[in-house]
Amino acid sequence: MQRFQSIVTGGKIPVSIRERIAEAIAAYDGKAIVITIAKVIKRRSHAQNRFMHGPFLAAFRLMHHDAGLNHTEKESKDAFKKAFGPTVCIELADGTIIQEPKSTAEYTTLEAETAMERARAWAAGLGYELPFPNEEDL
Repeated sequence: MQRFQSIVTGGKIPVSIRERIAEAIAAYDGKAIVITIAKVIKRRSHAQNRFMHGPFLAAFRLMHHDAGLNHTEKESKDAFKKAFGPTVCIELADGTIIQEPKSTAEYTTLEAETAMERARAWAAGLGYELPFPNEEDL
């Protein structure tokens, strides 16, 4: 599989990229291929991921522990994703649509921060503070 990334300007991609795509297509002469065009989306950063899976979810879990709920780390993460994270829609053969929480590995930077901000607002309503990145105890 080959990937080509480019900026579209005036509805076109640079000639050099078009030539590379044409060469790649020529290599499959007589074969069926799939061509996908997608917008580049910035995935959550490693630092953002470490924060979310470290101090943020630890505080989220501790908040529930204080309420007498002994969730495992996985259960806490699953609850966070289901309650505050984005979802993906999956269609079954009969047309039924199922909504599932999106994997945190697939979050964009905006989706990750939006989910954490929703959780912060919810926790604040219960009298808890969930951490922000780079916060230091004073």
